[in-house]
Amino acid sequence: MADPGESETMNANLDFNDAQKNLVSQANNDFSDRKYDHCQKTMRTLYKQKDSDAKVISNMSLIDYMLSGLTRTEEFKRQILEVVNLEQASCDEDKVSLFFNYALVTLYQRQYEQAHKAILCCLPYKKTFTDVFSRRVILLYLEILLRLQKDDRTISESAIQSLNE
Repeated sequence: MADPGESETMNANLDFNDAQKNLVSQANNDFSDRKYDHCQKTMRTLYKQKDSDAKVISNMSLIDYMLSGLTRTEEFKRQILEVVNLEQASCDEDKVSLFFNYALVTLYQRQYEQAHKAILCCLPYKKTFTDVFSRRVILLYLEILLRLQKDDRTISESAIQSLNE
């Protein structure tokens, strides 16, 4: 199963200047190294400059969630839903990290149908992901299929299709 601390959500936005991209990179490194306090400080600096950017807001929520020791799940889920109404939002490349995080949280809450719906929104954009993030999406997708108790043939076909796309 994927670790929520390993979700790759800190991707540089094309609308960011070089200094902001450096902040994103530093925050991503700190997050990957599980230095959540440092990551939070960096993200606060970025948030002061990009307070209406959905990815920045959702990443701030993710950092706060990690610092809570994964105890404020409902608050984290609510914050993601405030950024983008996932129940009605269209799936597009800009929202992949939000859908991935939502799928991860709902998986941990044993809300497998919601997790399945969210992760399906990520799959069409798999070719645009880094290799690491692509593997995480596929593994999360397979984990959700297992939790939904899909038959072995469905899981095998889904795995092969996901890897070949």
